[in-house]
Amino acid sequence: MLAALGVGIPKAAAFTGTVNVTATPIVQQDLTRAAKFWQTVSLPDGATATPACRRLTVVKRAMTPARGNNGVLYPPQVIWAETRLGGCTISLSPAAWASRHQHPVAFCVTIAHEYGHALGIGDTAAIALMTDQPADRADTFCAHPPR
Repeated sequence: MLAALGVGIPKAAAFTGTVNVTATPIVQQDLTRAAKFWQTVSLPDGATATPACRRLTVVKRAMTPARGNNGVLYPPQVIWAETRLGGCTISLSPAAWASRHQHPVAFCVTIAHEYGHALGIGDTAAIALMTDQPADRADTFCAHPPR
């Protein structure tokens, strides 16, 4: 099952293929912020504060339909990112990637949300960052420089 972040975003130009963006400075910064955030949160049973993989990979690619809270199916054009629960790859839509400099806090929150999926946490309202409702997510840790 894919855990997805569905948000109302404008359609990006058609994109095919996959581009590894893991090494880019903004992704590295936001992965660091996400790791620090998840070290401070009380996790649900079965989740750990460290991904099962030695290293997460972040790619830009076209999205596919995915399910969010309560099995709601989101069409690909409204999905910013997706990560298999316990998976090692965070996939970002071309629209999410294009917004990284215009909306750095939203981009950071997206990375942290997807990092939660890599930890094995599904979309849930029990953890504010993991809801599939972007407006309900806490973002204070993304609004400040990492320490």
